[in-house]
Amino acid sequence: MSPSKLWEGWQAPEELNRALPRPVRLTGTGIWICLISAFLVGGGGYGGVSVAGDCLRQRAEVQRMLVEGREAEGVVTRLVETHGRGPHFHVHYQYSVHGQVFDDSTHVREEHWRDLRVGSPIAVRYLPSDPGRNFPSGEPPHILPLWFPVLWVPLSSGVATLLLLGVLRARRYLAYGRPAPALVTRAVKRPAGRSGTEVAFDYEFPLMQGGACHGSDTTSSEPLPSEGSVMCVLYEPDNPRRHVIYPIKLLKVATS
Repeated sequence: MSPSKLWEGWQAPEELNRALPRPVRLTGTGIWICLISAFLVGGGGYGGVSVAGDCLRQRAEVQRMLVEGREAEGVVTRLVETHGRGPHFHVHYQYSVHGQVFDDSTHVREEHWRDLRVGSPIAVRYLPSDPGRNFPSGEPPHILPLWFPVLWVPLSSGVATLLLLGVLRARRYLAYGRPAPALVTRAVKRPAGRSGTEVAFDYEFPLMQGGACHGSDTTSSEPLPSEGSVMCVLYEPDNPRRHVIYPIKLLKVATS
């Protein structure tokens, strides 16, 4: 179908025929995005201070264990390999201090884990004032790097800014964008999540002043687009490359 013929018989959704700027309100999804953004901004500072405190406490505790700690000979009771984002290696062990038996487990390096066997000895470093606090000798606990809390605040604020910019950009399209019919020229279904389906598609839409513009998108919203189907886009008249598929998840035209 010629892009220019898409206008024949096509009508924009009724709510888009309102005078500009169209009144706009957030959808439920848009409200959640704004709340998440506010949480990231408000919680960023608190989270950075909290994480920094955790880093310092972890470092102080490990340093104390290295300086004041004593060693006991333990025995490996179990070896576990788990798989998530890559393999993880855990050792369960038992040791005794002054006749009191302690059981614990921790993550260790793969090369250390493969050298161990159930029943084999393992050196354990413990704190005399609190023997339950321990770690295998040579395997101090993982400590968050000091740069992590430094990046926490700008990272959380940056994510919040990107989310809010997405809402503001969508608002501009919905309030001032010009509607046009878009012909889906290619559509490919693919699995999304555990049981969902999404469609990656290309489309083209004609401009009021002549010519056409092309775009691509991905959606899992019903009805899923198919090749040859017609959708609605909102574009900026002065820069048609800035456009969005309508309806928009974050915003809708206010009816009252």
